[in-house]
Amino acid sequence: MDGQRRLHLGDGVTGVAGPLLVAVNLARGVLLGGLAPAVSTGTATIPVLYVTFFLFGTGEALSDSTSVALVPSIVPAEALARANARLLGT
Repeated sequence: MDGQRRLHLGDGVTGVAGPLLVAVNLARGVLLGGLAPAVSTGTATIPVLYVTFFLFGTGEALSDSTSVALVPSIVPAEALARANARLLGT
């Protein structure tokens, strides 16, 4: 296949993972950015904290999953084991 890119099953995941990772991290930043003034002014209630940290945790799970999905598209095959070990070791 000279000059042609081979498609495989993971291409759909990789195409979605990048924008999803950016969106999830931006949403997590907005959550924490909104929580800081609420805590500092004393208007943050326990239900608000629960909902915020539930959403933050859900975003963390999505972020971790998409990071793992992106590694094979970024790292050469011979360095994949080392890259996965570094990503999952953090």
